Amino acid sequence: MDQETNFIQQFIQQIDEAEPTEEVINWLTQVCNPRSQDLLIKNLIIHFLKNINQAEQANLILKCLRKINKWIPQIVEPQLLSDQEFPNAIVQYLVKTNIDNYEGDGFILLSQIFKEEKFHQLATDQFITRLYDSLQYIDNEEIFQAVVLIIIKLSVKNLNLLEISLKHKNQRFFTEYLIQIINKNKDKSSLIKVLQFIEVILQKNKDYFYSNDFKVLQSIALRQIQDAEEETRRMFLKMLYTLIQYGNKEYLQKESILESMNEIQALIVGDKYSQKKSKEIVNMFNIK
Repeated sequence: MDQETNFIQQFIQQIDEAEPTEEVINWLTQVCNPRSQDLLIKNLIIHFLKNINQAEQANLILKCLRKINKWIPQIVEPQLLSDQEFPNAIVQYLVKTNIDNYEGDGFILLSQIFKEEKFHQLATDQFITRLYDSLQYIDNEEIFQAVVLIIIKLSVKNLNLLEISLKHKNQRFFTEYLIQIINKNKDKSSLIKVLQFIEVILQKNKDYFYSNDFKVLQSIALRQIQDAEEETRRMFLKMLYTLIQYGNKEYLQKESILESMNEIQALIVGDKYSQKKSKEIVNMFNIK
């Protein structure tokens, strides 16, 4: 083992045993500084690349990077983002590593450094397939949501990747979490991406959602339209319009939808968008 490798191994062990005390944070701030002569983050990435086919060692490095990125993100994350090789390395790790040997740290780091413009060129069918494969094994909600959102962001602009969403055996896990994201409505940017995905996927297959899930989506939309503030109401009106336009007409809750739209027209007088969209939805049922 050369001196540099030995140094990296010792550092990984130190981080594995460390707690984020003030002393540790101060030390990490110094040694992880990109202007430091040790170029520690760069060397961790290099060693990850060298060991990408050795799951045990690769996982140790990912765990180390994930911990220090959590403790001093203002120093570590910019270096991960700016490194030309690390995004591809993470993708290759997820593609090549046996799914039984996956560590959640890889998914967490992937979500932290994920930038659509950088990853679209790396998003192969094999990569998206492995993300779908992983869904049934992930028991951490934060990681699961991160993976689902990455799949969505990459798929809405790539028809080849969208085909995987239509056919993969873990589609059920995926759609269930889509509904959870919509129902919780906590993060507007995530919600926007999910709604975009629904519009695109229903244009490919009106029966993408199970009949009960399709009804649940309508119920969520109707509740949000009635109870939410203006911006959210508009988003869910658009979603309801999409469900009616592209979804399976057999499972539409026509009476509930028409009742809700009539209430919008009567009560939400000052919102011209909601007035217009609710009338469009009513007219969709009047088209013979």
